[in-house]
Amino acid sequence: MKHLMIAVIVATMAMVAGEARATPITPTCSANSCVIGGINTLGGAFTDTTTLTSLGTGPFGLASGSVITIDAAPLSSTTGNIDFVSGVLRDGNGINHNFSFSPNGTSESGLVTIIGPVPGLLTVVINATGNAGATYGGNVTVTPLATVPEPTSLLLMGAGLLGLGIARRKFGHN
Repeated sequence: MKHLMIAVIVATMAMVAGEARATPITPTCSANSCVIGGINTLGGAFTDTTTLTSLGTGPFGLASGSVITIDAAPLSSTTGNIDFVSGVLRDGNGINHNFSFSPNGTSESGLVTIIGPVPGLLTVVINATGNAGATYGGNVTVTPLATVPEPTSLLLMGAGLLGLGIARRKFGHN
C-alpha cells in the first residue's frame, strides 16, 4: 500500500511538473505569405516550431518575418503577456536567421529579414514564456527570386535591334 501511494504521488508530480507547451496555430498561407501564431496552453516557457510547406522550396529573393504579442491582462484576468526569449527564421539550408525583438513589456514585436537568394522550406522557431492562454501572432512573407534572361534571349533581342537599326538607315532617309 505504501508503494502504491508513493507511485501515485510521483505520477501526479510528473503530470503537474510537465514541460509547458504552446499550441502552434496552423499557418494560413497565400501564394507568398503565411500567417503564423500560437497559444501558450499551460503557461511558463515554451517553444513553437512551424514549417511553412505551403510557401514551397524557393529559392526566394527575399524572406521576412514578424511576430507580435499584446498583453491582454487589462482586458481579461485569465490571459496575459508573452515575453519572447528568442526566435529564428530557418532557411532551407538549416541556417538560422535571428529575430530582433523589442524589450519585454506589454506589447512586444520581433522582425527578421533574409536577403536572397534564400533556399526554401522555411521554418519559424519561437522561444517564449508567458501565462496560460496568452497568444502571439505573426506573418512570414517571401518574394520570388527575379529571373535573369538567358544569353541566347539577349543575343536574339540584340539581333532584332540591329535589324531595326539597319532597316531605319536603309529606308529612313527617303
